[in-house]
Amino acid sequence: MKWLQCGVAALVAIWLAGCRTAPIREASDPEATLTNYQSFAILPVPDQLSETDPDLARRVGPAITSAVQAALTQKGYRELPRQQADFAVNIRGKTVPLTDVTGLGYLPEYGRMGWTKGYPYAYGYHLADVRTFEEGTLIVEIYDNRTRKMVWVGWTSTGKAPDRAREGVIISNAIETILARFPSAKPAA
Repeated sequence: MKWLQCGVAALVAIWLAGCRTAPIREASDPEATLTNYQSFAILPVPDQLSETDPDLARRVGPAITSAVQAALTQKGYRELPRQQADFAVNIRGKTVPLTDVTGLGYLPEYGRMGWTKGYPYAYGYHLADVRTFEEGTLIVEIYDNRTRKMVWVGWTSTGKAPDRAREGVIISNAIETILARFPSAKPAA
């Protein structure tokens, strides 16, 4: 019975972890009329997206461009050369190493050190949980091509992909999720 309870608890934890999504934030220029746009251009992906992984931009650049094209085309926009487009899309991102230190709140009693089943039970005891990880922030910026002013921005932050094979997919999904908040194009009259 105890095994079944542990199994159910593990399944619930996995389900909750799978449902957790990073929050998407956005801001727009209140003076901009975003619904007047019909076409877009994509600015070149920056050469460096990560301080610790210099090849990240080269690996995910094509996935970024494809994700922007797919998301905006689905919303009714058409891609044109930069000089002819209504707005330009700039993708920025950074990954930075972070360290998370959590105090556990317990201290060993050094006066009672001893051996239990062949292991020292006070030596090497961790007073804090220390984790190092990389956090990435992905930013989608929309610039009016006539005024060259930013009119909309959406962004999210999350942990780095667990392996290189999935990082393009994770970034593409994040871009599509961010651009889902950008207004759709009005049908041409």
